[in-house]
Amino acid sequence: MDKYGNEDDLNSNVAIGLLIAGFALLLIYLAGTIVAWLYGNTSDDKALFNFIRPGYIAASQIPFLFIFSMKNNPIGWIVGEGYERLNVYHRFLAVIHGVNEFGLQNERGGIKIRGSVLYGLIALIALAAVLITSFKLFRDYFYQTFMITHILGWDDSHFGSRSKQRLESSERNVTLQSIYRMADEINISQDGREKGVDSSPFRVLLEGPYGSFYEDMSQYDSVLLCSGGSGFAYCMGQLEAIVGLSVKGLRKVTKRIVVVWTLRNPELIYSFSNEIEEVVEIGTKCGIDIVVKIFFTSQDVKYPSDIVLANIGPELQACRPKLKEIVNEMIDTGNNGGLGIGICGPPGLVDHMRNVYRSLSKVQLEMAGGVSLHW
Repeated sequence: MDKYGNEDDLNSNVAIGLLIAGFALLLIYLAGTIVAWLYGNTSDDKALFNFIRPGYIAASQIPFLFIFSMKNNPIGWIVGEGYERLNVYHRFLAVIHGVNEFGLQNERGGIKIRGSVLYGLIALIALAAVLITSFKLFRDYFYQTFMITHILGWDDSHFGSRSKQRLESSERNVTLQSIYRMADEINISQDGREKGVDSSPFRVLLEGPYGSFYEDMSQYDSVLLCSGGSGFAYCMGQLEAIVGLSVKGLRKVTKRIVVVWTLRNPELIYSFSNEIEEVVEIGTKCGIDIVVKIFFTSQDVKYPSDIVLANIGPELQACRPKLKEIVNEMIDTGNNGGLGIGICGPPGLVDHMRNVYRSLSKVQLEMAGGVSLHW
């Protein structure tokens, strides 16, 4: 049993179906590439090495390479998966493109291993190793090998580059050139005359964009938003989206929202306190019952000295959330209008919620009017 109450190996039990499906899709694509290379091209020995065929195959991969390299790509929007889950296909297509490109060069006078071809070959080998070790099964059982391979692969992929990225042990120096000046849209909260001659270091916070939501949570009567640590940014965005649609009168289906936030450092609450109070106040006026449950998971936790989120009275508990009890309670008190669950946080928390979702009985699903999980 892990710290979230899971009694089995979640990494293997939950992800094995996705792992097999991903491998199967890659194998099918590879088989299709081989068929495209060999079909009607084996009449004699020379025809098998016809340079036109691998050239067409290599060129046909380029559009898909660009599509899968985009964070907000159309395929991700269609299948409802994030950029990080589709990136493996981008790398796989890159390997197929590279192999066919070398086949093309070989039949056009031989591969000359020098210059850009040499650097490309080194990068291809390194990226092929990165691709193989990036599968979840490899990461779970050979994590150190996975990490070292990716470090070496990153280094080799920049072989011959004129530019360098220097990472110092204690700090990272960043220089921005020719940036867009926002003029009077920049607000300085402290005296500029004093800070202009001050050499003390200061911190800069850069936010967003973080992508888009693939699921409209406002279509459910009840919504459970669960997050861990900084993953609350996802829940905050969903909460604002649901309340915003209700304010505009575009959709008023959701009647109850439960927000579960687990964190180790209570100071993180200050980053979202004003936004939470504002959206809860607006949501309440729109007839949405919003309940905020905050769980401190650190044993040495100390509540903030001042009263945080006093206007909404959040439930503060020094323990880990019992997600199964929370989900069961929402189903029992729901109106059969559907329950939408969104979660963003560490893998253990996400896997725990997925196990809770899988454990729901048919009676509970019918009572809730359907339960949908999104992570």
